[in-house]
Amino acid sequence: ARKVSGIRLHDFNCGLKAYKRSLAQSIEVYNDMHRYIPILAKDAGFKQIGEKEVRHQARKYGKSKFGADRFVNGYLDLLTIWFLNK
Repeated sequence: ARKVSGIRLHDFNCGLKAYKRSLAQSIEVYNDMHRYIPILAKDAGFKQIGEKEVRHQARKYGKSKFGADRFVNGYLDLLTIWFLNK
């Protein structure tokens, strides 16, 4: 995502996100494309895009839902954004 967008973020997939209301009202997000909101924000003309690094705790219970299917879907979403904003 960094190479496609040119946005230098540490973790596009982090679930903890905060945005200004003006951004939330100006973009549309479908399915799992929430991870690419920084790219959509840049394409919508927002200049100030950054992050506060979050330290994650080790998983104590359950099992991660991140696997090959989510990786492929995420990659296809990234390609979609790239083609739409080319």
